[in-house]
Amino acid sequence: MTLEPSQAEVFPLIRGGGLFLLVVGLSIVVGAFRFRARYTILAVGAAIAAAVTTFLAAPLAAPFGRPDLIQILSLAIAVAVEAALLVPVLRQARTHDERETTLAILTIVGGHFLLMAPAFGPLIVLLAFASVLNTLAGLLWQGYRVERLWALDGVLKTLVGGLMFFGHRVPCVACLSWPGP
Repeated sequence: MTLEPSQAEVFPLIRGGGLFLLVVGLSIVVGAFRFRARYTILAVGAAIAAAVTTFLAAPLAAPFGRPDLIQILSLAIAVAVEAALLVPVLRQARTHDERETTLAILTIVGGHFLLMAPAFGPLIVLLAFASVLNTLAGLLWQGYRVERLWALDGVLKTLVGGLMFFGHRVPCVACLSWPGP
């Protein structure tokens, strides 16, 4: 009987990424309850997530090996693409309504997760599809309140972040043929 490797053995950065998503996801959920302050709450949460991840990513990855160059580059490229796409959306936010702006932001963020697949594996792909489906539902169903859409986005990030953080325990069944290290 062969045991599948854990998510962390295949994707050493997964625990740090999961920690970041947990903190950001929780800040998004909190922001859903204080909707007018959601961007401030998200900014504080993202800053905390970045600081904590900066200090803990290497120790979290260390027991599982070093990430390869493709894994590191995929993260850098994903963040650069996300920033490049968000800048014009944020600049034009005042000329569009809140719903359109929120849908655009969440779609870009959800889509950039696909570029992170080499670093984080199938769980981040699952999050990408779930996030984009959530925004698609918001686009197609005008009755889907933006506060609920925002909250579900946070819940998705929190749940997948938790799975990623505990990736050292999650078998990587879907990773057996994954084009990774």
